[in-house]
Amino acid sequence: MKACGFYPDKANRVRLRAFVLLPRYSGLRIRDAATLSRNRIQGDKLFLHTAKTGTAVYCPMPPFVIEALNAIPENTAYFSGREIQRQKPQQEFGRKV
Repeated sequence: MKACGFYPDKANRVRLRAFVLLPRYSGLRIRDAATLSRNRIQGDKLFLHTAKTGTAVYCPMPPFVIEALNAIPENTAYFSGREIQRQKPQQEFGRKV
């Protein structure tokens, strides 16, 4: 975490700190953290759906993680600047060649 404060570009320093904190305290995979859109944070909770059953899940986040995310300038997604449309695994890997 300390190294994030030494990143030369201030704007990216803020994003880098949030990018390290988010997976650490939410358990998100890197891709999921990188493509997280702002509408997934509701108050102090991260809103997700489980992959298996589609059940809605709210993951409470520490205030300093929410503050780090809120410090990032407005975009559709916090880190990628856009949302990535995901394909189902059978669509990605089950295509005929």
